[in-house]
Amino acid sequence: MQDNDRAPNRGAVVLMTRATGSLGSRIVQKLAENPSVAQVVCVNRESISVSALKRQQDAFQERNIMLKPAARAKLRVLATDTAKP
Repeated sequence: MQDNDRAPNRGAVVLMTRATGSLGSRIVQKLAENPSVAQVVCVNRESISVSALKRQQDAFQERNIMLKPAARAKLRVLATDTAKP
């Protein structure tokens, strides 16, 4: 593939850890609202009782962070256990 054959740039994809913390939640908000960012992938700890998405939503709610639908559509929240290989 040559440089001029590449697909057009659709925006940055950002991987975030610690996205449920105070600072992390604010960074996720700013990234999701940024027009040059296409997707924000939040990697959150696994929990038996609460989904990773619910933990992220709760973090936003606790900090009065209101994402517009277009910004919310950019979020992808994954559950992970970084202690596992």
